[in-house]
Amino acid sequence: MASPFASRLVVTIPIPFDPPNEVTLRKLAGRYLERARSVFMTGLFLDVQARGGAAVQKDMQQLFVKDAPNKEDVDAQVKQQAADPLNGFDPYVVAQGGIVAWTYPESLTPGRVVEGDSILMRVQAIDDLDEDALRWFATEVMRITKPSLFQTSAEVEDDRKKD
Repeated sequence: MASPFASRLVVTIPIPFDPPNEVTLRKLAGRYLERARSVFMTGLFLDVQARGGAAVQKDMQQLFVKDAPNKEDVDAQVKQQAADPLNGFDPYVVAQGGIVAWTYPESLTPGRVVEGDSILMRVQAIDDLDEDALRWFATEVMRITKPSLFQTSAEVEDDRKKD
């Protein structure tokens, strides 16, 4: 059986889009996963609220019904979204919690950042990553944190039978 301590699962991998750099990642502890979910949901709710709330969004959807894709396209989009290992998690929180070290000179030390009325501890180097790089780092953290998200349903079933 694997260790129940997330911090014990650490891997170093090459960064494929920026050789010869490497990154050391660790499995996320439960509290980081919960925080990543919470930050994602908060952002989602704030986005809906900023757009006028659920009722306004529903009215806007009705305006575009004639341009709506067919059911098969919608089903395919839903499946694609469900297969995304970052679906429901904030990629910044995942990356911040999972990146232990890298070969870049930029520091991974959190600093104080003021956002609105809040003072947050954020890692400036992770804040500076472009969207594709952030998604790659976060996805690789999820690959070691929740490997089942990267398995086919048959592989998940085989693993379940082994346990």
